[in-house]
Amino acid sequence: MNNVVDLDNCGPSATAVARLWTAVIPAAGQGLRLESPEPKILFPLLGRPILDWLLDLLRPVCERYVFVLSPTGIGKVQPIVKARLGDRASI
Repeated sequence: MNNVVDLDNCGPSATAVARLWTAVIPAAGQGLRLESPEPKILFPLLGRPILDWLLDLLRPVCERYVFVLSPTGIGKVQPIVKARLGDRASI
């Protein structure tokens, strides 16, 4: 069963509405079980941080992003998020 919606084939109104979405991203994982010194959202998966995969997936359907970060991870994650998304992201 394929649950993926191809917004490019849904017509202009579906794409326009989808681009108004805001993604709330719980990213407070510290990466301890992964035995990583980095927050979980920065853990590399297939050569790229999980954050990169997530943003690439959400970009076609989201205009804004809200990240929920841990106090210990905010210093490492916030600069990367702001560099990639600028004012489109809130921490």
